[in-house]
Amino acid sequence: MKPAEIDPPHDASQTVDGDRDVTPGEPLYAWVARTLRERIADGTYAVGTQIPAEDRLGEEFAVSRSTIRQALRQLQGDRLIESRKGSGSIVLPGSAANTEILHATSIDDLLAFSRGRQFHFQSTGIKAIGAELAAKAGVSRESDWLTLTGYGRSDGYDLPDCWAEYCVHKDFAAIGRLLSNPVIAPIFPLIEKRFGVRVVEVNQEMSAAVMSPAQAAVLNVEPGTGAIAVHRVYTTSTGNVALITVAIYPAHRFKYSIKLHRI
Repeated sequence: MKPAEIDPPHDASQTVDGDRDVTPGEPLYAWVARTLRERIADGTYAVGTQIPAEDRLGEEFAVSRSTIRQALRQLQGDRLIESRKGSGSIVLPGSAANTEILHATSIDDLLAFSRGRQFHFQSTGIKAIGAELAAKAGVSRESDWLTLTGYGRSDGYDLPDCWAEYCVHKDFAAIGRLLSNPVIAPIFPLIEKRFGVRVVEVNQEMSAAVMSPAQAAVLNVEPGTGAIAVHRVYTTSTGNVALITVAIYPAHRFKYSIKLHRI
């Protein structure tokens, strides 16, 4: 049986290229990923080029191949590199390497942003929503919200970019029977079409958060990683809340952009 690869002891004062110190207590794979990320940012590894092979990186950093692979998975999750059969790991262009960039000033903008995204739901059920979420949405903690929990990802990518939860009010819970898995389009237009209602207001709140162990496992990041929580409350023309959504992104995978005009 082949012995397991074990990382050799690593002196926290050891440097790479003479100026990249290992932070005391920092996992080796995180140090490797951070160093590679810096090289991509400063152009050492240019867009479209192949970064060194796993064995060469292992020799340079004096770590096992399993550690290198874990570091590369982090960069893939950040969409900085892509593994291509026969070509190794290729640096992606900025438009692909960036995470979700939301340009939204209207409900139609949200619709355009969500179109083409996929939401994979891993659990569904009828249950009460949490007190914190109920307070954010201004609703009572009813026990009959259709709740779907899973993850989201952009079309064309295999890796998830956010943990997601959808809570559909009981009046519209029958929409669950019409949803495929994954859901390819936003849910609220389906509610409008099926029930003849119109969403006229979306209250969006973004706040700082940290990844729970369960969320981190889905997104391949460390528990406690800084995150951005995006809560949205969809209200119909009758003043009723039809849908509440929560999306939690690792902070480095989400960017919000808004353009303001003076009139």
